[in-house]
Amino acid sequence: KGSAARELARVSAGEDPDLGTIYSLNSNIRDVGTVIDIFEQSGHRSLHPVLSPTVQSVLRAFGIDAQVLVSGTRDVSYELQFVTEDFFIPLVPSSVIDNTAWPLLVFMVPRHPLDWPLHYVLLAHEIGHAIFKTKHLKSSFSILPPSQLEARSTSNPTQYLNELKLLYRFTDVAHHWIEEVFSDIFSLLWVGPVYFHAFCRVLASNMSLTQCTRTHPPTALRILAMAYVAEKLNLVPEKPFKFRATIDSWIRYSETNPTPDFTAKSTEDVTIAPHVSALMAVTTLTIDTIVERIKELLSSNTSETLYTCDMFTQDIDRATRIAEQNIPAVEQARRPTLTCAATPLSAARIFAANWLAFYHFPLNDADCAKAMDEHGKRLLNSLDAAEALREWDRAPR
Repeated sequence: KGSAARELARVSAGEDPDLGTIYSLNSNIRDVGTVIDIFEQSGHRSLHPVLSPTVQSVLRAFGIDAQVLVSGTRDVSYELQFVTEDFFIPLVPSSVIDNTAWPLLVFMVPRHPLDWPLHYVLLAHEIGHAIFKTKHLKSSFSILPPSQLEARSTSNPTQYLNELKLLYRFTDVAHHWIEEVFSDIFSLLWVGPVYFHAFCRVLASNMSLTQCTRTHPPTALRILAMAYVAEKLNLVPEKPFKFRATIDSWIRYSETNPTPDFTAKSTEDVTIAPHVSALMAVTTLTIDTIVERIKELLSSNTSETLYTCDMFTQDIDRATRIAEQNIPAVEQARRPTLTCAATPLSAARIFAANWLAFYHFPLNDADCAKAMDEHGKRLLNSLDAAEALREWDRAPR
């Protein structure tokens, strides 16, 4: 406020403003607007009260003790905002910053009625991003750029610097693409083929298969990466998985798609566009390493486990009980008893069972939107109940 008043006084007196201060104020105003938007959106029903504790529990199971907020957005998109203390330094006193646990992970999901709670299974991808960033997995993937990008013009300092900049940009884009593929494969290995189907049905159908940017590889590449892993690990059952035909059609479409179209959003991006094929090759080469890293993360986890094809039978069983008997998927036991403590079902299995309940066993309801809304409510109620059981287990005795 003081800086703004001083600059206003300078301009009123006919003096030139300090551009550095003006830029800083502009940045601070954008930051304040972002914070206000995040918290305004987070107050909507069925977002923060249920999803935030659920995602927090999943991350806690992976040893990530970050603060979590699931917030609504007006866009049909799922995003993760990784907020550190640097974001708030110009806005709040240092005493507040020092007494706050960082980072703050803000998961953005479409606000109803733009999307349905049933589609929140796609949060698995953003959880993958959170794991990749907080576990600093970027260093696990070394990038071998094509030989034509090597900086060679040592006799010409300006050209040599430009070559180094291009090499840096190529490596930076490659790491972004690897993170996206990591998050997809994490979701596939955590939730199972339900995520693959959800990705194709909800996201791929709303995106170009060929378009790519500095932060996102072509959707076709992401589909083919999941297809490779699913086949290698035998994750997609032939029967009675109704979605096999849908997934296979998306795989075929991705295999026959034309050359990727790189969308440049800055002058720096323009220099990357000719090297999209090399970026795709580099990203593809990391898939096996990605799988091994995710296996290590899930095998060392006691509550969030690696998906196997055997789990599909259990998911179908739970889905059948949801669709035919209205029995929610909350506990691991098929029939809860009063003789032993309840074991809450993992979020991955709750997402999978509810997705299957709607798409594999659709309700006999002419109003599909109403049916999807009802299934979405069941999903959120199940997540809430399972989290209540976890809180009960954490409570001191």
